[in-house]
Amino acid sequence: MAIKISAPAVMKTLVAAMVLVCTLCFLLTACSANQKSAEQTAPSAQGQPSSAAAQSQQSEPHTQDAVSQSAQENTSLQMAIDGTPVAVEWEDNAAVAALGEAVKENALSIRMTAYGGFEQVGSLNKSLPAEDAQMTTSPGDIVLYEGNRVVVFYGSNTWAYTRLGHITDKTQAQLEQLLSGENTTVTLTF
Repeated sequence: MAIKISAPAVMKTLVAAMVLVCTLCFLLTACSANQKSAEQTAPSAQGQPSSAAAQSQQSEPHTQDAVSQSAQENTSLQMAIDGTPVAVEWEDNAAVAALGEAVKENALSIRMTAYGGFEQVGSLNKSLPAEDAQMTTSPGDIVLYEGNRVVVFYGSNTWAYTRLGHITDKTQAQLEQLLSGENTTVTLTF
């Protein structure tokens, strides 16, 4: 028995196939454009901004000067983990400047909770300026997550964060000892 296919049915099938192919091409092109855009704004492997990010930074000299001045003023921003002082090299960005301003009048105690076996996370109860970028953290990194949570790492994770600083005077083993408990309190003073 032979199957008869009418010309209009073949045309409908061809048109549907062409629409599907065009839609897929459009989606793949859009994904490729988004990836290129993200690569232009993400830091390179050496931690240096890409040329597009560098041009953006150069186009805002007044903002950068204000952030640099605030970061210099925040050099006396101090951190302790459960009462143990830690040396921190703070970043030069708007989030650290805002954090320093918030701590100038009153110390800030952040109740932290263990998460994932590699970090402690605590809410600030306020938002700070976020400049999230995809990064892989290392033990001692201090980051801002979702604009309103501080995360202190004793392990490593890859996610989009705003870098706040890095603990410079503790080994990974010392950080694990300080941070691997279920709850920790981080205190920031000025």
